[in-house]
Amino acid sequence: MRGTWPAPRFAQLGAFRVAYRDLGAPDGPPVLFVHGLGSSGLSWSRNVARLGARHRLIVVDLPGCGDSAKPPYRYTLGFFARRLLRLLDHLGVERPVWAGHSMGAHIAMLAALEHPERVRALLLSAPAGFERFTEAHASFLRRTVTPDWVRRQKPRDFKANLEVAFHSVPPEAENLVARRFRMRGPELEGYAHAFSRCVHAMLDAPLWERLPELRPPVLAIYGEDDRLIPNRWLTPHHTTRSVAEAAVARIPRARLVMLPRAGHMVHFERPTRFDEEATRFLDALETPVPVPVPVPMSRPAAGRD
Repeated sequence: MRGTWPAPRFAQLGAFRVAYRDLGAPDGPPVLFVHGLGSSGLSWSRNVARLGARHRLIVVDLPGCGDSAKPPYRYTLGFFARRLLRLLDHLGVERPVWAGHSMGAHIAMLAALEHPERVRALLLSAPAGFERFTEAHASFLRRTVTPDWVRRQKPRDFKANLEVAFHSVPPEAENLVARRFRMRGPELEGYAHAFSRCVHAMLDAPLWERLPELRPPVLAIYGEDDRLIPNRWLTPHHTTRSVAEAAVARIPRARLVMLPRAGHMVHFERPTRFDEEATRFLDALETPVPVPVPVPMSRPAAGRD
């Protein structure tokens, strides 16, 4: 998979050198793909062939991740959303569909709330931001997920993390953590800092109360066997379905799809089924809605009332 993944292009966005891939149909409707926590655009590599048949796909590595620069910065979800808007400006893209996985979906929803004129629709894979945490839970996560905790992760921890993220780990998933195995020195320091800050950033940007404000069409796709949403240690009484259904019910134009035999990496684990649902959603956005033509009332015949 990595062998066919194209080399990145780069955009200098202020102090940040951001990596991205511009794939698919160059003149097609644009879709911006945003990866999840600690990942990279490579996580979408099993989806781009099908989804790029009729759409232009802009697949980004967020600052602190993948091939993008990893400076020590106080990352927030708002920062990521604004940097993505600058990338779209750089590419001359006005109003794409935003496709996000997990934290990337959280960022996409925040962009839709703060800049609705720049978001055509939301295609969300296992979105974060639907779950609610108590302040005690949030404090625990902030204390636990530190840069040092990230740096101390061993290969056996990566393997365990993969097993938690999937219903059944596909062989291609090894590519998702291969770069992390190789990280040393400043790159590892930057990645560990960004990972920790991203966890804090999600906790600092709760969405539950604002979900009814989302205006674009939304498709949310979860795996039925997601073991990361909800957090099984902090909220064991919730299920993925209960969290997803409660949140989607609050969004005016949202639809939920639950895919069987799939975990948190639902788009990577079940790419064909995910792409089928995504394609129907994307195609519907380009299908004109018929406008009813008013039928004039017939005039009554002479002599009748």
